[in-house]
Amino acid sequence: MFVALGNNPNIAASTTGGDIWQFNRVDTSGSMQNVLAYGNNRFLVIQADKILASDDGVNWEYLSDGFAFTDVAYGNNRMVAVNGGGIFTSTDGFSWSPLFYGKNEINHIIYANDKFVGAGFGFIVSEDGSVWKQIALGYDDSIFDIVFGNDQYFAVSYDWYVFSSSDGYEWTRSDFLSNGIKSITFSGSRRKQYFIHPMTVISGLPMQ
Repeated sequence: MFVALGNNPNIAASTTGGDIWQFNRVDTSGSMQNVLAYGNNRFLVIQADKILASDDGVNWEYLSDGFAFTDVAYGNNRMVAVNGGGIFTSTDGFSWSPLFYGKNEINHIIYANDKFVGAGFGFIVSEDGSVWKQIALGYDDSIFDIVFGNDQYFAVSYDWYVFSSSDGYEWTRSDFLSNGIKSITFSGSRRKQYFIHPMTVISGLPMQ
């Protein structure tokens, strides 16, 4: 199943592999932040002032007040969200516990290779979502996006560099310039994300 998030208040779902889409207008008062996540058999849409949830991608319900999350990842039976100034954890998407780390501004996070890895002005790493290690980027730069594939973490930066890491702790900056690329994905992953302006599409459920 695919779920797509567009300009407020449009959410679309497809159970046909992307051939046919059902568009839904969700009654919201805030603007969409274009943060769409899947975890614990639930889709989440993160807005500036609220969180919406759906078990099927079609019917949506209000969960809780939002924290202006910029990204959400699911792993180790919990959801972890970031909003630049803090880290938040939840087991159900309804109640969120804040963990604040102000040293590195983190705007992106993934769960891969049995650990959470966040990126922004540096990296943060956790294997359980509770205890975190901060890692300096080592350059006057910031990360646009991060992905895991072929047993490696990859990140693209504001200054157009590509960073790579085998464990999330030690990072190497390549000499390759990405020429302004702001999003990165790995096509070999079973759960793939596609970035299609102005919509973000996520495949959260295996096709039957």
